[in-house]
Amino acid sequence: MFTFAGKHLTRDFGLKAKNITRSLGPEITSINEKIPGRRGVSDQGIEEEALQIVVPFFHEAPNMIDRRRHMRQVWAWLRNGGQLGELVFDDEPDKTYIARVVGLAELEEFITFSQGEITFLIPDPDALGEIDEQRIAGLGVGQVDSTPDDFAKGTLSNVTTETRAGQTDLILAKYGDPWSSTIRTEWDQGEMDFTMKTPDGKLTLERGSGAHRTISTTAEWSDSTENSNTAGNGGNLELSSIPTYYMQDDLSAYRGQGWNDSFFVDTRKGTVTQGLGYMRLNKTGTGDDSTVMVAKNRGIQATDRTVLLYVRTTSAEIRFQFVDGGLLWNMYLPNTGDTWTWLRIDYADLTTATLYELGNPNPISVISQGTPTPAADRFAFIIGDVELGRIDVSAVYYGRTATFPSPEVTELTGYSRYQIPLDDVQFPSSSSIDFEWASHTAIEEDPQIVEVRTRIHKEDGYITPWTAVNSGDPVPELFLNAPYGAGDFLEVEVSLSTTDFGYSPQAMELSVNVDSAYARNGTWKLSYTDFQYIERAVRSRINFDAEIPAGTKIEVFATWTIGGETHGPFPCTSGNPIPYLTNRLDISGATLEIEVRLETDSNTKSPALSLLRLEMEPGYVVNVDGERIAPGVEIGSVGVVGFSRIWWEDENPDPAKCSIHVFVSDAEAGPWTEAENGAPIPGAEPETDVTGKTLYVRVILRTSDPTLTPRLQVIGWEISQETKTDLINEGTAPADAIFSGIFSSPAEYVQILHIQSGRRITLNYPFEAGDEVEIDCELGRVRINNSDRDGQTAMSFNSRWIELHPGYNSFEVTPSGVGEFFCEWRERWL
Repeated sequence: MFTFAGKHLTRDFGLKAKNITRSLGPEITSINEKIPGRRGVSDQGIEEEALQIVVPFFHEAPNMIDRRRHMRQVWAWLRNGGQLGELVFDDEPDKTYIARVVGLAELEEFITFSQGEITFLIPDPDALGEIDEQRIAGLGVGQVDSTPDDFAKGTLSNVTTETRAGQTDLILAKYGDPWSSTIRTEWDQGEMDFTMKTPDGKLTLERGSGAHRTISTTAEWSDSTENSNTAGNGGNLELSSIPTYYMQDDLSAYRGQGWNDSFFVDTRKGTVTQGLGYMRLNKTGTGDDSTVMVAKNRGIQATDRTVLLYVRTTSAEIRFQFVDGGLLWNMYLPNTGDTWTWLRIDYADLTTATLYELGNPNPISVISQGTPTPAADRFAFIIGDVELGRIDVSAVYYGRTATFPSPEVTELTGYSRYQIPLDDVQFPSSSSIDFEWASHTAIEEDPQIVEVRTRIHKEDGYITPWTAVNSGDPVPELFLNAPYGAGDFLEVEVSLSTTDFGYSPQAMELSVNVDSAYARNGTWKLSYTDFQYIERAVRSRINFDAEIPAGTKIEVFATWTIGGETHGPFPCTSGNPIPYLTNRLDISGATLEIEVRLETDSNTKSPALSLLRLEMEPGYVVNVDGERIAPGVEIGSVGVVGFSRIWWEDENPDPAKCSIHVFVSDAEAGPWTEAENGAPIPGAEPETDVTGKTLYVRVILRTSDPTLTPRLQVIGWEISQETKTDLINEGTAPADAIFSGIFSSPAEYVQILHIQSGRRITLNYPFEAGDEVEIDCELGRVRINNSDRDGQTAMSFNSRWIELHPGYNSFEVTPSGVGEFFCEWRERWL
């Protein structure tokens, strides 16, 4: 008997099956191919047909009508709407075929009795057994540390991280951060001795800015520290003692200056001629109306009167006549022996006229009271009818007596003194004093002089003697008194003199220039003491950039002071390590002095240093534990451990000097048990109950060489529940697996590996705690959180659907401990 589509042949429809004959399996066809020239055939397997089962039956009804109606009901049942149905035979109630009826024939019919055959087609010839389910991966916990953030968690001592080529390693800490000092323009941090920082920031030998002063304006000439009878005027330095004049004739063109020589032209015995810079009257004969005369009307009346005459005469018979205030005066001039002579006539009160030769306070002659005359005021030179002689007149000045010096004075003089600070000269290289001046007199035998002299004042009170200079000369004794500093100055005196009281010479420009020289040698020193965070340096370098003209030199020296002992100075080479420094040297309390020595053989050339850079890289701490205790992770939820493992990847440059040890404990303070790479976790071995426990992992790095450090690149561990990952498929045919799981912790992927076949299913997806996954190998479907789309997208290209072999099957789910996973299958029987 059998049940189909939920109804029994006899109990539900009263039919009885006769002998049911079932084959052991479907019809099998061998697939082969004949290969010409070879014996036999090439076997290519088999093909199994669908299984057919024929069930003979008989049925008895009260009458023909009931029989026919009943058989129609049977057919409707067996047809099952054209769908497959479950077929279960009474003799194998635990086996199910998925079948459809393809034939129902009545072979014999009687009035109330009939018999026939029911034919079932079973497309899948295997019988289906029980549905089984087994957990293949249990809950677990784990930790992987490989990033800067990972390694930064926990308690760290003497360790840090370093990233190289994208890989972050846990390494031993160094004694400090890399140390460096760079000086490009900050040379004033150091101690300078005959060295200096230039405006463009370079270190050179000391050279002052020099001393420079130019005087060419009225204000500049007036800005003197001391003066006598001088003043700035019109952009020049002039004598301030020139008398006040109302008339100044230099007789270089007497007619143009208003002198009239038209007297006695027809009868005079002599001539009036224009000489070079003077007017000449020459009387060669006597007689009535033979007078030679030149006169000039004068329209200015002075309150007091002095006349200066610059003349040379050959006779004492020549008169200087002047009419002033209605009085006529005739003053006979002395015979000068044809020598140019300054004569002075004072008649301030109009009662007495006194004649002097300049330089002699004793009068030559004195005239009391002039003769009244109606003639106009005038000056005249007259050689009378009975007189002979010659007079040359170069100058006639008429001014106020009160502004003239006493008659014995023959020269007007004055000076101004100027100071030029030498503070910034230091060592002079070159100097010059240049000046321009001009004479402003038209008389012969140029009587005007401008002289310049200098002296040097030192801050200590020493003063050099005055020394006269010519324009273009260097400053006297400048080099002898070097170097110069604060309080030193150069004093320059400009003196003016003239014997022509009518005009002052003019100093138009004075320029003093002192250029500084480079010191022949000098040093720069700077001490460094901030090495307390370095302690030991494994690498160092000193670099300096210099310009070294021919004839100059730069040397750099390093001197160490450690524990009160001095080591050095040691010469340094740019680009090389700092001398004496080794990784065995403790410099935490050391002082490093860098000294730069500069030399030159020229006043105008200096070496120049534009960069000084020192670098030190501290070493790794030696003979000290570098320790990281990772934050504790609660593992009690696992219960009984089914699997545990701790593993790490490291790089050890020299096992003789460096080491990495990993320890575990269930308490942060220990005690600690050393772990073996890739082995089960001590204290959490399989079958160990870890309920209520927390796992701490401690890493110890150590080195005896400050240039080397062990490197921990990644460390991880995992603990999962005790889970039976092996299952038994009781069926005699392969069964399709249906996997399901719920994640308890995040994972980037999940992979189920069937050990026996090597087939695996890999899903690449950012799983979060609580995500669900279903993998149905029978229907070829993957769902993540009920999404077919996410499931199909996550499935890797090399994934293969998994069948359970009859008998023993085992699985590996990775990563372990990320959730619970189950395998469901239905037994299949041949």
